[in-house]
Amino acid sequence: MNPDPDNNTPAAAGVVADLAPADPREHIEPNEAQRPMSLWYVTFLCLFFGWGGYYVQRYSADYGALSYDENAGFGGAKTNIVKQVDPYVLGKRLFENVCAKCHQPDGHGVAGQYPPLVGSEWALASGPARMVRIALDGLQGPITVKGAGYNNTMTPHRDALNDQQLAAILTYVRTQKEWGHNASAVAPEEVAGIRNKTKDRAALGSWTAAELLALPDHEPRP
Repeated sequence: MNPDPDNNTPAAAGVVADLAPADPREHIEPNEAQRPMSLWYVTFLCLFFGWGGYYVQRYSADYGALSYDENAGFGGAKTNIVKQVDPYVLGKRLFENVCAKCHQPDGHGVAGQYPPLVGSEWALASGPARMVRIALDGLQGPITVKGAGYNNTMTPHRDALNDQQLAAILTYVRTQKEWGHNASAVAPEEVAGIRNKTKDRAALGSWTAAELLALPDHEPRP
């Protein structure tokens, strides 16, 4: 029997033909490929990361939050001219970064935990000798401030802060006009002298109030 002339099915048995024509809207099958980046883009990335690495290395201050170089300049040749730093301005910034966590930004401390600095007889003593010792090697045990008792520990900063930084913090605390303070400023030389005099204190632990009260609150400047 002859196949139907109107039937488009192939005569060969077992052969299936795709009668649907290709849809011209179909996209070509995707395949993996790597396209090289633009040379300008590569150059930009190299310059950007190179500059970023230089900037971080130059101004990272050894990645120490307190190692701030007040005399660092941006590029250019270095000179022997040392920029004068306002100790009050430096002290304010360091106080906010180091001391305000416990003593609070307003200097009133936390009742029953951290003593206030505002109006403190320790902070406003005739000389800063005791405060310098506390800042260098910390404080432990009971202490009375403005008639209230406290019993906590203060972190020593002998290794974290240099003489200029410690002197700036104490100067800020002792001369804070908004707190009504008008005590004498503290010179870096004073801190250096007490630092050297108490260089073996770390082995004995932090100071106690009784030990400090047995010492004069004023020492002659070197």
